[in-house]
Amino acid sequence: MRPQPPRMRRAPGTTGPVRVTGPARATRASRGATGAGFTLVEVLVALAVFAIAAVALLAAQGHQARTMAALEARVLAEVVAENRLAEAMVAPAAPRPGTRRGETVLADRAFAWTERVSPAAQTGLVRVQVAVTLADSDRLLVDLTGLRRP
Repeated sequence: MRPQPPRMRRAPGTTGPVRVTGPARATRASRGATGAGFTLVEVLVALAVFAIAAVALLAAQGHQARTMAALEARVLAEVVAENRLAEAMVAPAAPRPGTRRGETVLADRAFAWTERVSPAAQTGLVRVQVAVTLADSDRLLVDLTGLRRP
C-alpha cells in the first residue's frame, strides 16, 4: 500500500499559509530556521575529510623535518671537507702520500674525515681527496678532491 500524501487546507476564512494535516514529513527546505543544522552523516563525512587532510599534512611536515636535518648535515660536512682541503692546499709542504683520519666537531656535531694523498696522473701534482661522514655513521656525505704542487 502506498503512503498517502498529506492533505493541504487553508484555514477557514483566511488567505494565509496552507496548513498541512496528516502525517507530513518535514524536508530540509521546509524546516526553516528552527531546524537548521547538519545531519550525523554530513558531520561524519566532514570529520573523515578533515582527518585525511590532517594526516597528509603531518606526513608532509615530518618529511620536511627529515629533509632539513639531512641537508644541514650535508652542508656542515661540506664545510669540514673544504676546511681540510684548504689546509692541505696552503700548507708550506705538500702532504705525504697516504691516508689520514680524524674527527672535527662543527655546530655541536661530530664529523669523521678521511684524507687520501696520492700522486696525480699529471707529473708534478699531488691529489688530495677528503671524504666526510657523520662520526656515528658510515654514510658518505661529502667527497672533495683537489690538486696541488708538491
